[in-house]
Amino acid sequence: MSDRFDLEQEILDCWNITKDLELLNQAVLEKDFTVDQTANLLIGIIELYNLKFDKTFETFSQLIRDREL
Repeated sequence: MSDRFDLEQEILDCWNITKDLELLNQAVLEKDFTVDQTANLLIGIIELYNLKFDKTFETFSQLIRDREL
């Protein structure tokens, strides 16, 4: 069972998208990635963050149902 601290951590974890995009940007510029390589990396980041956002929303919904928030 999750608590509000789990939710807080999951929300903070979602902020990592900016760090991940900065890393991708740096790699694309320094390693001269192809368009396909860049697109594949972006698709992976999209899928990863969809999972993170879904998990965070599930935790939030569970806390609302349990009247923890």
